[in-house]
Amino acid sequence: LDKGVSLHDMIHSGSAARALEQLQKKIYLVHADKAVAQILEEIHSAFEALPLQSISDFLKILEPRRQIVFNLIHRNVAHYRQLFETLPSLPEVLEKFIEGDDSQHDGLAPAASKILQNIMLKVAVDMHHEHIKGRLDAFKIKDLLYGSSGDQLIRMLLIRPMLRVAGVNEPL
Repeated sequence: LDKGVSLHDMIHSGSAARALEQLQKKIYLVHADKAVAQILEEIHSAFEALPLQSISDFLKILEPRRQIVFNLIHRNVAHYRQLFETLPSLPEVLEKFIEGDDSQHDGLAPAASKILQNIMLKVAVDMHHEHIKGRLDAFKIKDLLYGSSGDQLIRMLLIRPMLRVAGVNEPL
């Protein structure tokens, strides 16, 4: 009963792993699109009467989405941990950015919690800035929370300062 490529062949050729990775990527993008659509809907309904609101209003919209911002930090930590694995102590410092602590109310160690709050504030500032300019749309929000703008924000606020303190001259 050979109905095409066998699972055995797919596993050994790597095509099964690639197919699973593609499926995971599609699921991730669908989730991202849904989250962004909800955020945009909240922004439009909250700011219909008063278009120029404060940064704290954007923080309120982001607060229930802390996990999305944490995932952004986590993804970058994983990337840079691998990149800097041969440099002394940098991987351990990166782990502090996402360190868990079940005894804390948010499940994060105090330093990681503070980092998450600071990144959320910066995302809120950027969203507010784009909103004031009339440029806050689904693409901008998705880029901040899931894309290259978010990655750049993490590099600017976390990775570059860490490298400077460590005396590492790595171009990012």
